[in-house]
Amino acid sequence: MSSCYAIINYASESVNNNIHLVMEAINNMEEFFSKPIIFANPQTLTNTQTKSWQSVDAQYEEAKKHKIIIVFGGDGTKTYILNRIIEDRIHPCFWGISCGTMNIGPYSTPIDLFLKPQIGKSEKTKLNAIMSEINGKKYYSFIDTVITTTCVTKVNGKVSQISAAKIMEGIRQQDIPAIVGNLNTKILVNIGTSSIIIPPIDSTMSIGVALISKCLSANIMAGGADPAACIGYKWGVIVSDFPLTWADPTVQDMQQRAIKTHFLPLKDNDTVEIDNCVSGAYCVIDGNAVSPVKRISISYCKQIIEINKLKE
Repeated sequence: MSSCYAIINYASESVNNNIHLVMEAINNMEEFFSKPIIFANPQTLTNTQTKSWQSVDAQYEEAKKHKIIIVFGGDGTKTYILNRIIEDRIHPCFWGISCGTMNIGPYSTPIDLFLKPQIGKSEKTKLNAIMSEINGKKYYSFIDTVITTTCVTKVNGKVSQISAAKIMEGIRQQDIPAIVGNLNTKILVNIGTSSIIIPPIDSTMSIGVALISKCLSANIMAGGADPAACIGYKWGVIVSDFPLTWADPTVQDMQQRAIKTHFLPLKDNDTVEIDNCVSGAYCVIDGNAVSPVKRISISYCKQIIEINKLKE
């Protein structure tokens, strides 16, 4: 039996548009690993599964029996599988191959690197994460955790906003971001032995907690999250009256808008407590909606899981 299994997110429009590249990469990876790679043919999945996360779940149940797990998809897909691996306390050799809507995560090897005649050398790295706890369940993000009402994905070839509530039902329905907080929403940041209350913004459109070095939302909303003032900080919390995950405006457009934003850089042992989010708010982990949220506790985790990448 092969010890390699490839999970392919057939529900992703970006993956399906590049399925020929996925198959070519799998052929090259079989030579790279010197092992056959098992993967689910879409014909073996139900129509419902190929259009929802049920496909990824079904494939993971088979993949976790193998020593090497390869994931073809975007950031949300790879983060979802990493969360399942952490939850199941297994230790496979994980490879994340970028071919989804968003591909900025620290766990990703660009698919192009497996399409070259000469494939480079591999390297192992341990990932830091943001841990979010909702009603006793823990979720780990490797880019950012955003309290919002929508997710970003590709619909009919265009990067669009879809309803976070609907995507959890397996339905991709385009939507417009709505408020997630108001003057009753509480955001408490514990820094060392001190506590800071971030002033709430009426009609808060997004609350983001992000790893500073990799976060799009922090880079956009804070005018760049890596200025000298943030050196030595690992992560940060952003509160804004503008949706952090809105896909249509350019970065320049957003920087020119009169946006009300609070950005606070954080260190290893700091924590964030958010309470009284409005009805309809969802926790979105690296672009993937995981839970409705009213109250959430967030902290920083060092070297939570080991992954494999190709050296570029």
